[in-house]
Amino acid sequence: MPKGQKKEEINEKVLENLVEIQKLYADLAENFSKTSQKLDALINLFEATAKSFVSSPSGEESNKHREIMEKLNQLMEQDKLIAKGITILEEKLGAIPPESENPPLPAKPIDRPLPKF
Repeated sequence: MPKGQKKEEINEKVLENLVEIQKLYADLAENFSKTSQKLDALINLFEATAKSFVSSPSGEESNKHREIMEKLNQLMEQDKLIAKGITILEEKLGAIPPESENPPLPAKPIDRPLPKF
């Protein structure tokens, strides 16, 4: 194959790849646009929900809000307890040297027959 023909084939392939990349960029831009629109709609939904949550609700809704707040408070207390436990564990485990000083033991190979191809 002559050099000139080989260069032409390479140039043609490069051009095809550039066109495909441009198509991908266009698709990516379109997908970003759609995602942005969906995020805007989701943010609007959250804003509307927050406004309705803050406004003076009826008695039944107020009870629901109170229940939600109680559950959130319980979760916060559980979070504090878990954080305290993690802190205690960290203090106790702090006396153990890092893994780099104690390399892990090599895994024992499993005795299995090799697959046949």
